[in-house]
Amino acid sequence: MVQWSTDDSFAITAIANFQLKVWNPRNGCLVATLKGHTSLVYTVEPHPLTENIFLSAGHDGYLKVWDIIT
Repeated sequence: MVQWSTDDSFAITAIANFQLKVWNPRNGCLVATLKGHTSLVYTVEPHPLTENIFLSAGHDGYLKVWDIIT
C-alpha cells in the first residue's frame, strides 16, 4: 500500500514485515521507519489538514496515529 501526505511532501508505504516506511518523493530518500503493528497494515490515511499526521490500521486490530516529524 502507498499513500501520499496531503501536500505530497511524504509518501508512506506499508510493507509485508508490518512496518511503515516514510519516503521523501522528491529525492527518494527514506525519512523514517515506523514500527508498532504486529500484523499486516491494510490502510494508511493522511490527516486532511495536517500534512505530517496520518493513521494506519492493521489486521492486528490497532488503529495508530503517527506524526512523521516526531
